[in-house]
Amino acid sequence: MKKLCCLLIGILLLCCGCAQSDGTARYAPDRHQYDAETRLEQNENTENLNTNACSITVPPDKEFEYMTLSSDVVLAGTVADDGVTTREPLLMSVSDGPEADVTAYQVNVREVWQGACDEEQITLKFYWPHQTRPFKNDELILFLKKQGSGFYTPVTADNDSVFVINPPENKLFAMSTRQYVVSYDNQNVKTLKSDVADTVADFRDATEYTYAVGAVGLLALTEDDPLYDKYWEMYHDHPYGSQYAEIFE
Repeated sequence: MKKLCCLLIGILLLCCGCAQSDGTARYAPDRHQYDAETRLEQNENTENLNTNACSITVPPDKEFEYMTLSSDVVLAGTVADDGVTTREPLLMSVSDGPEADVTAYQVNVREVWQGACDEEQITLKFYWPHQTRPFKNDELILFLKKQGSGFYTPVTADNDSVFVINPPENKLFAMSTRQYVVSYDNQNVKTLKSDVADTVADFRDATEYTYAVGAVGLLALTEDDPLYDKYWEMYHDHPYGSQYAEIFE
């Protein structure tokens, strides 16, 4: 009888381990489920936006590449609260400019895919009024910029850089209606993770790239990579690149 009990306990432990191997067992059971109609309603005012808040024009075939490489970190995380909304300047560097409702969330970091983030929990702020506000317990894949005062914002001014791991199948759901992210709908999370890694690897070997990059791109480079000197000159001795200068030390 004792041996039978031990055997049953061992089987249960094995099953629990298998259930957690893809991460799904760790997800909260009461997560919000998104659908295309919700996305279209939430995104109805985004069609005239550029790829990011800085009005850089990026060709359609480079949008995913740019979003990835200009990020400071790409990570998977869980929304830990309902968010706190305050009235703040829409442009962070212009204190007397137009204001908007800014919502700040605490996000528990599950896994860092690319870039730099050693925090277990980050503050994520949604500034732009057309950025979709998530729900508590949402499982997100985020392409983020780190701001000077220690919080993070999505790379793009619309919803392109926010994905949901959507229940109940735990497949990807893009918050944006743009084709380069909608193409990931209902795909496995590993597909997006692999494409992010491939984008970084291609950049490491590239001899030409015309855009600025964030920590994701810079951390991919070593001194013998073709683009290292270009970005060393761009960031190391210029004030606007001071937050990245230490990468080259």
